[in-house]
Amino acid sequence: MQNKIKMCIIGAGPSGLCTAKEIQENNPNIDIKIFEKSSDIGGVFANCYQDLTLVNNPFLVSFSDFPPEINCNNLKMWRATEYVNYLNNYAKKNNILKLIHFNNTVKKISNINGQWNIDFEHNGKVKTNTFDYLTICTGTNQKSKEIPLKNKQNFSGEIIRSSDLKDVSSLKDKAVVFIGLGETASDLIYLSRNVVKSSYVSIRRWPGYFIPRYHDNKPTDLDTS
Repeated sequence: MQNKIKMCIIGAGPSGLCTAKEIQENNPNIDIKIFEKSSDIGGVFANCYQDLTLVNNPFLVSFSDFPPEINCNNLKMWRATEYVNYLNNYAKKNNILKLIHFNNTVKKISNINGQWNIDFEHNGKVKTNTFDYLTICTGTNQKSKEIPLKNKQNFSGEIIRSSDLKDVSSLKDKAVVFIGLGETASDLIYLSRNVVKSSYVSIRRWPGYFIPRYHDNKPTDLDTS
């Protein structure tokens, strides 16, 4: 009897789920194990600030083999919670949940003689599993970048990253400076508009074009994509 090939996938976000589905569907002889450090699937979308709204309509963020069940005549951008719910349904449909080991944090990866040794921590204990193949699906936004602010030690206020902000109500009656004007900053500025005492935006170059999410009651990305 042929031994099954062992494959490790790190991360149970959108890319990790899609990878597991494709491998499982096309390579039944591969034994898949997914390590997810949090208690839910969804990656950054499962651990973000309240009321986060995606910047693309559901048809552009869903998988082609699992279209969203929505009313096309009333197409709205998903909230992060709705997107995570969609990913959960995708995982259930494709029998992926049984492959995921939640609350397991990968601590070290090493390759010895063509085999991948994965050191992972669960409940305070570190163990090692060996795999034939490794796929890293942690994305690029798991770790916030440190901003080199001069003389920040002289600033008496609070400095936080968007990844640490879970609810804009924590900004109530505060004067806030938002550094950057990307998708996240734009969303947070809008959500906090009736909460903060005052808000300012600091950008290092021209921000580009401000395009509203909806035009004629339709997602704008239907026209701009």
